[in-house]
Formats: sequence, structure tokens, C-alpha cells
Amino acid sequence: MSQVVANGHLSAKAVAPIADGQLPVLKLDKIAAPETQVVALVGDGSFQFGVQALWTAVRYEVPVAIIVWNNGGYQANRRYLHDYGRRAAATGKYIGVSLESPTIDHVAICKAYGVEADLEWRPVQNLLLTAGASYLHSEIKDKRVYAQVCALNGVVVCTVENPTIKVGANTFAQIDGQPLPNAPKYNLNFTARYNVPVGEAGRLFAMTDWNVQGYTNFVLYKTKEFYAKGAFEGGLKLGYENLDKGYEIALFGRNITNEKNLKGVIENYMAAVYNEPRIVGVSFRTRF
Repeated sequence: MSQVVANGHLSAKAVAPIADGQLPVLKLDKIAAPETQVVALVGDGSFQFGVQALWTAVRYEVPVAIIVWNNGGYQANRRYLHDYGRRAAATGKYIGVSLESPTIDHVAICKAYGVEADLEWRPVQNLLLTAGASYLHSEIKDKRVYAQVCALNGVVVCTVENPTIKVGANTFAQIDGQPLPNAPKYNLNFTARYNVPVGEAGRLFAMTDWNVQGYTNFVLYKTKEFYAKGAFEGGLKLGYENLDKGYEIALFGRNITNEKNLKGVIENYMAAVYNEPRIVGVSFRTRF
């Protein structure tokens, strides 16, 4: 059984012996009512049926607190078997309800999906500073797993740093110990915004935002070419907005330092995908 606490109220989300898929439902509760504090109370067995929802919550920054009752088994099923009686109740042996061998490390699961921290600060009136950080450690742990490497017409075209083997005309790299592709080690974000009131409903504003991305491998194996490290990009926006009439007009710049950051690769052709160069423009936004 899974439950959700919202603004001091406790409500059940499922009453089946195993509340499969309840983490995604609780996440949707938060999306539907973002101003509501949502706390999920879920058993360790039920937690395993919707654990992939952690990735979605991290990806879309859905702040749901999850409390896992780590009692080492499917206790709802154990209770059902006990109440049903017969052999399980008579012998005290409840088959298929234990999660203790091996023990599940729920903290490690959460770390694998990524952890984040956010800070918001107003040092003076009309100035807002925010900072965010996320860290992700992913690692393939299987010495039996290999991946085909960058090759064109049977010729390896990149510098592979993992042990390799040949199978016919193809070359494969051992990927044990490698991080997952396109999974940055960390992300750092910083924003600053300063407002100058104009009249009762208008304000001039200046804002900037910056992002720094840690080591990112773009393929399953390690090479000297297919990775990025310390890539950063910043933006700037100067404008005016009217809160009563619901419109904003601004001059903006993206990638204002004109950084050239690797974003992806087509490994067999040694082709690279880069971010967009510096962009400067004017934007207008209104509310209907």
C-alpha cells in the first residue's frame, strides 16, 4: 500500500497487496499541484515496482520526498497469506515475500538516478540569485560485456583506450567500469536577476544564466575523442515587463561567450555535433 501526504492530509493511493506503479502516480500529484508538498510513503517491495520514476523526477525536477519502509519484504503479501490461514499461517513459512537475500540498497539506487541541491538567495531588495548542482555516478559492472567500436569499412577510426578483441572483421571494446553515455558527471547552474520597478506594474530587468557540465562520455567505451569535460555556456537578457498587462519585451543573447561545446558524435564517421554559436535577438512575450 502506498500513501501520499499533501498539506497535512494523508490519503491512500492503492490498497492492492503490491502497489505497483504508485511512484509515477505520486509524481503526477506534484505536477498537477506544484504548490503542494507531496511526501510518498511506500514499502520497499512496492518501491521496486516504480523505481524508474526516480529518473523522470530528476529529469523534470519534480520535488517529491519519498520515505521507504525498509522492512525487508512484501509485508502486505505476508499479512494476506497469514490471514488466509492454512499452511503458511500454520508453519510460519511465507514463500516469496522476502527481500533480504540479497539486501537492496535503496540509498545506492537513488544515487544512481542522480542527486540535486538548489539554493535561492536575495542579498538585497530586487536582486535574486539562484544556484543548482546535480551529481550522477553511473558505472557498467560486467566484465563480460563488450561494445563494437568506431569503425569504417573494418578500420578503427578513433583512439580506443579500453581493452579490445577482434571478432571476424569487427573490433569490440570491453566496457566494464565505463559510465553510461550522455550522462554528465555533474551539472552546475547559476542565475541572477535584478529588477527596477517602473510605475505600479512595470519593471526593467537584467538577468543572466550559466551552466557548467562535467565529464560526459558520448559512447559506451573510452576514447581520446568522444567526450566533453567542463563545457559551459551563458546567457544574458535585458528587458521590460508589465505584470498587469502580461507582456514582456527583451533583448537577449545566448552562448554570449561563443563557446564551442561537443554535444554528440556519429562515431563511425568521426563526426561531431556541437552547440549553437552565439545568438543575439529580440523577444516578445504576452499572455492571452
